[in-house]
Amino acid sequence: MDVRKALFALAAVLVAGCGPGVRPESRWEGMTVSLEPDAVMGSIGSGHGQFFEPGGVAVDPKDGKDLIYVADSGNQRVQYLNHAGDFLKQIGRFGVGRADFNKPYSLAVEGGHYIFVVDRDNHRIQQFDVRGVFVRAYPDAGRSDVKLRFPEGVALNGFGELFVADTWNDRVVRFDRAGSVLGILGGFGQGRGFMNRPSGVAIDSEDNLYVADTRNDRIQKFNFRGDYLLSFGSKGSATGCFDEPMAVAAGGDGLVAVADFNNGRVQVFSSGGRFLAEAGELDGPIRGPRGVAISGDRLYVVDSGNSRILRFRITVKRESGGP
Repeated sequence: MDVRKALFALAAVLVAGCGPGVRPESRWEGMTVSLEPDAVMGSIGSGHGQFFEPGGVAVDPKDGKDLIYVADSGNQRVQYLNHAGDFLKQIGRFGVGRADFNKPYSLAVEGGHYIFVVDRDNHRIQQFDVRGVFVRAYPDAGRSDVKLRFPEGVALNGFGELFVADTWNDRVVRFDRAGSVLGILGGFGQGRGFMNRPSGVAIDSEDNLYVADTRNDRIQKFNFRGDYLLSFGSKGSATGCFDEPMAVAAGGDGLVAVADFNNGRVQVFSSGGRFLAEAGELDGPIRGPRGVAISGDRLYVVDSGNSRILRFRITVKRESGGP
């Protein structure tokens, strides 16, 4: 695929309102989703299983028992937890060298093999094997002159390529696994395909890309070629609106979860932008959610302001006549 260093130029067209930019797919009509509180993990602190303003969460299903990775930003480390939230191990410390962190902000996991950590204030992504052994950093200075500025999100597609929310450059950068740049999507602006401080990225089962376009208060969706498909959301606190969405996650069944940071909530949508559910309180209100992950019928939320991880159970019901 000869798309290296390709720039996807897109027209500047505003999308108004909190609904999707196009009509949601008809397959979602007649479906309802509910979120039930399931577990609370962690508390504020620096001990094992404690967090200080965590940023992101990623989940690796293990025979139905999730292995949970948390970017514990304020403690400059990544923690591994079992399905019950018990501490297993940690990697990292403050610094600028290999396997050091300066604000580990979010992460992605390639099941059973690798984890990718957004090392935000070191302006890089670090790759480790699941034991915590350093593999490489992105970008690779020997393969590309592209530089990241305070990146905040990372996701993997079905080909093993990395998509990085290069936040302060207002774009998404696509890397191959050797560290070379395959493409750049975005650029500062408010129109279709343009971005303003994008913080989160996610890839669905069809290799579509979702971008949490934070300062534009919307989610944008692109296909695997980088073509714009739709957007949903706008500034506000009503259902379907956002106030600085910080992260996005895509589930295998087509659900899309959004961490709505300043509104203190997580909203769940169809892949076409139809609002479906909202995560409610779990032992108190959510404060500043910065990360989300979906694993099967489980939704994980990084409740950063309360220094904890929340888990909700997802129940999907289809009404008579639904697909």
